[in-house]
Amino acid sequence: MKIDVVFTAGAIAPEELAGRTAVVFDVLRATSTIVTALANGCRAVVPVVDVDEAGRVAERLGQDAADGLESHGVLLAGERDGAKLPGFPHGNSPLEFGPEVIAGKTLVLTTTNGTRAIHGAAPAAAIYAGSLLNARAAAAAALAAGRDVTLVCAGTRERFSLEDTAAAGFVLMELLALAGAAAAGQAEQAAGGEAVAGAAGQMPSGSSGRALPAGPKTAGHSERSASAGDGAGGSFFRAPSTSKNAPGSAVRPELSDAALAALHLARAYRQNPLQIMYDSRHGQKLLGMGLAADLAWCARLNALDVVPVYRDGRLVL
Repeated sequence: MKIDVVFTAGAIAPEELAGRTAVVFDVLRATSTIVTALANGCRAVVPVVDVDEAGRVAERLGQDAADGLESHGVLLAGERDGAKLPGFPHGNSPLEFGPEVIAGKTLVLTTTNGTRAIHGAAPAAAIYAGSLLNARAAAAAALAAGRDVTLVCAGTRERFSLEDTAAAGFVLMELLALAGAAAAGQAEQAAGGEAVAGAAGQMPSGSSGRALPAGPKTAGHSERSASAGDGAGGSFFRAPSTSKNAPGSAVRPELSDAALAALHLARAYRQNPLQIMYDSRHGQKLLGMGLAADLAWCARLNALDVVPVYRDGRLVL
């Protein structure tokens, strides 16, 4: 199994996704919202790139917009540059979509970066939505698919995104742990490195030094911690052999340089995933918009055991 990371939606090469499993990340906030909505009983999420097209899709699904879309089980949501779109009933906050709002309904969603990345991954054989919230579940799904894997980061306006790349690294950590357990069946290899633990607000080694305010705590990020399959010593060993796995043998992941970089980025934040949000430029922007609660929610590592899959234009469970 070969694993690669694409750092922005614009860097997606369709021919390189063919036959592979893609896991798409827009941690702040599209894929975190998609994962949350579906975990809370949403029937399907329809990702749309264009704002006007999102309105038309919602009207078509609602059949009769005059009576109100939500009365027909269709919710229209979207943002640009972090702000709710004018005239849209809902924005892109995962906290808007509790069970009382979203259960049994279809969500039509358009966002600045995430919905574009999902559409861009269309050439892949299978497409999953990934986030910190479902890192372990996404890793298990990617491993079970048995294909080469591309972790697709949406990025922010075609630029590298700290939080998306770190989330890809956390999924990779989980995947390596699962693959190691399958390969060895020994406790030391299944357990790997240190568990992700620690209180929100603690500075991880190698962070930018931006201080956390006294406010948000990362609820539940240590409940189901990521175990690093890269070894207790903190390094990932690339096996020198280039031979294919023998029939019936366990999968041996082969990491690209980009994947290895994402892995080590995640390891730097393993003690406190919330710090990723505060260190990232987009996280800082959302903080300035009063959305600290969104950051705290999106940093809850392995809080949800669902894997949205994109098929026929919709994300479903």
